[in-house]
Amino acid sequence: MSIANEKEPAPVQGHGDMWYSAIVFTSILHGDTDIIQDMKDRREFGIQKYGVPLQCHNGRDGLVDAYQEALDMIVYLTQVSNENLYNDDYIDSINIIRESIVDSAVTLKRLINERS
Repeated sequence: MSIANEKEPAPVQGHGDMWYSAIVFTSILHGDTDIIQDMKDRREFGIQKYGVPLQCHNGRDGLVDAYQEALDMIVYLTQVSNENLYNDDYIDSINIIRESIVDSAVTLKRLINERS
């Protein structure tokens, strides 16, 4: 089975609050941007769905989760690019983001393979 389709187990009780850590990290990098509130909202969504925020040592492989999410993100951005609903400058920006995500996916896959 490909790592792209590898089913991760349901999360188990871990510790910490990875959303909080990610929000702090993002705030340090970019200040109090609009996405901070969106991150807080996603954190609350996760708590409502799973009972806790994303935690360390939760029985799942964070690299595999990130890789699979990156693959999905590439496809979503390809959809936006191919629908041609926006002007060329907008699509150019989407394609720059898409290239960055492809690079990230390649790096994630390499890291996953290196530890095997």
